[in-house]
Formats: sequence, structure tokens, C-alpha cells
Amino acid sequence: MNRDEQQLQEAIVTYLRLVMPEAIVHHSRNEGNRGGARGKIDGARGKRMGVLAGYPDLIVHWHGTTFLIEVKASNGRLSKAQRSVKENLEAQGIPYCLAKSIDDVRNFITIISKEKVHDQKNGNT
Repeated sequence: MNRDEQQLQEAIVTYLRLVMPEAIVHHSRNEGNRGGARGKIDGARGKRMGVLAGYPDLIVHWHGTTFLIEVKASNGRLSKAQRSVKENLEAQGIPYCLAKSIDDVRNFITIISKEKVHDQKNGNT
């Protein structure tokens, strides 16, 4: 994760904790920190333990809804693995947000909130 993405992710986490204090916001630590033989060993261990390449950066549990956020710098693009995971999650009906700004997250939460209210009115919880 580059510095711009890290700063944006920290800002998004701060924002989520302010506007959704009851939500659980979790960072999925998929990034590798070491190269060489130790990095390969860590990578192999992570895969055995369930690390999935391309999994979104943030997992949010909020009032019975779970959604995922992939954070990218303004010029960032999804990798092939990230696109595959995104498509798989969306095919399963799991809300997914590609966030390049806090506004992206704010707009996404607005949509999620409206869908939740709609489902509750129609008896779908």
C-alpha cells in the first residue's frame, strides 16, 4: 500500500468510526511486509491460514449488514485478483465499495442505508 492509500485508508477509518460508532471496522491485513525467503514463508503460511489475494482492505459490520471497502489512491486501479474478488463478492450480494475518497464511502453508506430501510419496510431483514 502506498503512502497516499495509507493516508486515505486512515481517514476513511476515522470517518467510519465517527459516523458509525457502533460499527465494527476491521482492516484485512493482506499486504506483505518482507521479501526474500522469509517473505515466501510468510506468504505460504498466510495462504494456508486463509489469506486471499485481492481481498478488500476494510470489512465493516453494521446493524446486521456487512460491506467491504477497497481503498485506492486517486489514480489507483484494481489488480486482476482484486477484480476477481470484487466480482465474486458482488455475485453473492455482498456490498462492495471501491473508495478513492471519503465522498465515495459517504455515498456508498447512503445507498446501503436506503437499501436497509427499504428491506425493513418490505419485511426483508
